[in-house]
Parts: sequence; C-alpha cells; structure tokens
Amino acid sequence: MLLSVHPFTQQILGEYPESTDSEIQQFLSDSQEAFVSWSRLTFAERRWHLTAVWELLRSRREDLARISTEEMGMLYTDALSDIDKTLANIAYFTESAEWLLHSQKHEKWAIFYEPLGTILVIAPWNFPYNQGLRNVIPQLMAGNVVLLKHASNLPRTSLALQKIFDDAWVPKWVFRSLFIRGKNMESLILDSRIHGVSITAWEAAGRAVGELAGKYLKPTVLELWGNDACIVLPDATLDETVSIVTKWRMANGGQKCNAIKRLILIGDRSDIVSSLIQKFESFVPGDPLDGETTLPPLVNAESVAEIAHKVEQAIQDGALILTGGEMITLGDVSRPQFYAPTILSHVEKNNRAYDYEFFWPVLVLHTVQTLEEAIVLANDSQYGLGCVIVGHNEWDIQTCISQVHVWNISINQPVTSYPCIPYGGIKDSGYGRELWEQGIRAFMNIKTLVR
Repeated sequence: MLLSVHPFTQQILGEYPESTDSEIQQFLSDSQEAFVSWSRLTFAERRWHLTAVWELLRSRREDLARISTEEMGMLYTDALSDIDKTLANIAYFTESAEWLLHSQKHEKWAIFYEPLGTILVIAPWNFPYNQGLRNVIPQLMAGNVVLLKHASNLPRTSLALQKIFDDAWVPKWVFRSLFIRGKNMESLILDSRIHGVSITAWEAAGRAVGELAGKYLKPTVLELWGNDACIVLPDATLDETVSIVTKWRMANGGQKCNAIKRLILIGDRSDIVSSLIQKFESFVPGDPLDGETTLPPLVNAESVAEIAHKVEQAIQDGALILTGGEMITLGDVSRPQFYAPTILSHVEKNNRAYDYEFFWPVLVLHTVQTLEEAIVLANDSQYGLGCVIVGHNEWDIQTCISQVHVWNISINQPVTSYPCIPYGGIKDSGYGRELWEQGIRAFMNIKTLVR
C-alpha cells in the first residue's frame, strides 16, 4: 500500500493499493497502442488537449494546492506557486513545441524529429506539480506518451493529476500514473515497450536508474542532487546578500535541489553572518495551511531524524553551530515535524558535511580571503548544478562565470528553472537537459534523409 501522511499532523490521509504486475503489463500494452494514434496527431491537435489540461489545472488551483500542502507539507502559498510554474511550463510548450521540433531541410539532406514511444518519467516529491509534469508536457507535445511514476508518498497528488488529464479528454493511456515503488523500476526499464527514462531524484536513485538504462540501452535524462555554492563578492551589500541567501536556502523549507547550500564569504563579513542568524531565528514553525507559518514541516519524521543525525556527525567532525540544530515538535504528535533553520561553520575538508547535500534547512558557512580561493572552494564538490554570485564588480563576475564549473551561474538572483532555457547538472548532479529545445528533443529519433 502507498500511504498519504500529513507531515504536520502525522495522520494517515489515505491508503492506496500499488499497481499489480498484471496492471503494469496492461499499462505498457495500452500505452504502446495509444502512441500510434497520439503521435499521428498534428501539433495543433495535441495543443488542444493540453490546453484543456492547462485550463483545468488553473480552475482547480486552490484545491490542488491544498492536496500537496497536506501531502508533503509545503506552505500553501508555495503550493500555489508550484502550480503557477506548472501553468507557465504548459503554456510555453503548447505554443513552442512545433518550432522547437521543426524539420531542417536542405537541397541534399533533411533532419526530422520523430517521437520514440512510451517514456517513463520518475518524479520527486518536493514540488509535486511542477516536478510531476515538467518532463511530461514537452514529451506529450512531441508525440510521445508517458507513464508517470510519482513519488510514493504522493498518491493523492498523483490521482489528482490523472483526473485532470482524464477530465481534459486526453486519450486514455496517453498519460497514466503508476502506483509503484522505486524498487520495481528494473522490470519497467527492461521492457521493450519503454523507450526512454527521465528521473529527478537523489544521486543514489539516479545512479541506479542510469545503470539500468545503460544495461538495457534506453536514453535517459538524470536531474539529481546539488550542493550549490553562493559566492559573495567583496562589494556585495548586506541587504541583498541576506535577502538572496535566506530566500533561496529556506525555499520550500530547504527541500530544494538548487537551493543555496554553501555560503562562501570573502574576507570578514560578520555583518552578513549576524544578520543571517537573526533571519534564520525569525522563522515560525506551524501548520503549512496557516498564513502565519513561515517554516513548514519537513516531508516526514524520518527526514527530521536524518537531518539531526547528519548535523550531529558534522559537529563530531569539528563543525560549530551558529544557530539552530534542534528538532521541533508542535501539537499532539509522536515525532518531531520540524528542524530549526541551522547555520554551520568550521566545516573543513575532513568533515563528512563538507560535500554533503543538506536537502533541509541547513546552511554551511565558509570564509576565505580571495576570490581565487572562493572559486576553488565552490568547485571542490562532486556536484555541479548551480552557483549564485552576489556582487557587482564586473571583472569578478566574469571570472566566476568562466571558472566555476556548474550548469547555471545566476548573478544576484537564485538559481531556478525556466521553460525557455535548458535545465540540468554536470558531474554527480546528472546529465542531459530538461526543458527548452534540448529537453523536448531528449526522447526523439533525430532522423536524417540524404538524397
């Protein structure tokens, strides 16, 4: 059974049976049949169906946000923003898919983009709608069909997504939600009726899927963890630095792969440190549906226990806690639901926290003396998702742009995704790109014709 558990009240909201082996086989066969007719539709015809999805998602926005707030604990305002971002992605790809996949024709040769078939999309829990549909929509517009394996703790969200597609009269089996656990992935990926796999997950899950996809020769896109640094240049102001770092370390309660995880200060910036401590201590834990709450519960009690363990390990290895470091329990529940926003300093290279991604509200603070040291430190990570630069000296900014080895450099703003630019990581943050031209072409046959 898949359980839907409210992270704040810790009450079970529902129990849902997993898809049986025979049901999965039926899903695969029916999806293969659906692909034949769906892939032959024009872009305009597919756009009509997915525009109906957009309209239903917008009309049910408040109800859907409440489901994701109750199921994974995100602030209700953030849940609304998650849906708004999903709407923007759908709007972009319904309008842009045709020109993103336009044929290239010359006198002696031509290039065509043709869909492959059924794509397995494995989505995470932290942004239930945007992450759930971010790779689905471009693939459907391209003419592929999709089986969505959403996170096991989001059965109500997964059902709500399925109902939207059904109510939008998207042909049956063009999009189907699977109720299975991650341990059952091999039986799906090895099946010849699966033609590609996209996964957004932590590193270990990505490695497992990448290994299976390589074994069975399936194209993949892996969007994995990050340990993003924020380099604060000497001319960065106090207010802009504290605003950007606080917002992007604490977004979604810290449960965000492209959040700022490491803060690298150049020289003595005790003003920034003091202000950050005050900001971190000002967060108010509570019911995520309450507008006064600013610190949501973590996704489950296991995450609270795990973060407490990892912070304790960091302290054993020599780290100091500047603020936070406590589990918090509110109400009549059996286990803590929150972890206080935490800042760690003195995390040296021999510390287990040095290159560990805290997928929670923990910020690791480093101080160096030169920009060169800051860049070396930022690059000294197994991950390569993003990096934020705060400051205004153009020479320093250009130095960071050319020497920091990540997918995305953001200047005086957070790292985030937009449908009109590619998204993904390097090193252990994955490979391939989502969104934009590269994302929609990820599971296409690039067919060439020579005359």
